[in-house]
Amino acid sequence: MTTGFKEQGLLQLTETFHDIVGYGNHDIMQENANVDGRSPMGQMSRFASESSRHYALHYLMSPEIKKAVDDNFIYPHDLDYMPSGTTTCCQIPLGRLLKEGFHTGHGSLREPKDIMSALSLASIIFQSNQNMQHGGQSFPMFDYDLAPYVRKTYEKHLAKIKQYPTTLTEEEIRERAWEETDNTTYQACEAFIHNANSMHSRGGGQVPFVSINYGTDTSREGRLLIKNILKATKAGLGKGETPIFPIQIFKMKEGVNVDQTDPN
Repeated sequence: MTTGFKEQGLLQLTETFHDIVGYGNHDIMQENANVDGRSPMGQMSRFASESSRHYALHYLMSPEIKKAVDDNFIYPHDLDYMPSGTTTCCQIPLGRLLKEGFHTGHGSLREPKDIMSALSLASIIFQSNQNMQHGGQSFPMFDYDLAPYVRKTYEKHLAKIKQYPTTLTEEEIRERAWEETDNTTYQACEAFIHNANSMHSRGGGQVPFVSINYGTDTSREGRLLIKNILKATKAGLGKGETPIFPIQIFKMKEGVNVDQTDPN
């Protein structure tokens, strides 16, 4: 009977392959919003995924578990990655990676000196990690981790403005530096949003499935960053398309933004 189940599974797998080649099953081709199932690499990914699922179901699971799956009592998420033993859906310590530098396999990257470079490296971190695992990637402290690089940007603009003759007061000079920092941060956030929806990973068939968490950093730098992330998201992509990524999660914290009596 076990052999019969396996033969039936092979027939089902072959039918699935026919659907992939002929675009016959929309659910299979567009299973993930961040995968183009009609592209050559997207098709290859579907072939590999369906083959891996078949192997996991018929050779790695007990008959009892397989029956529970077939009867929809349980649903193994990302079953196609079961044979590889990879991790899934992790939170990435962005601040530590930026501060200490990191290695992508082709060379080391040092700490950035401003928010433009920091958000560019944040995109690379997402992309690199996506190639090493499945599922989603998240920056759990997006505002806290990037606020220091907004500060670095402000200090660069402040030093530059002070180099030129001016009749502005010290306070006006500082506000001018913050205005320049605001503009630079928006450009960095705009690039980050565009990268999140265009950088391919896994052989070119998938954009990283990413999310960012923010809302509890009350510093001027942290708030300025999130203001511009929201503005860039609202502006959309090149022709105003709504960005799929990053998924944005607003955090709540007692004493910060939970109760009406909280200061923020």
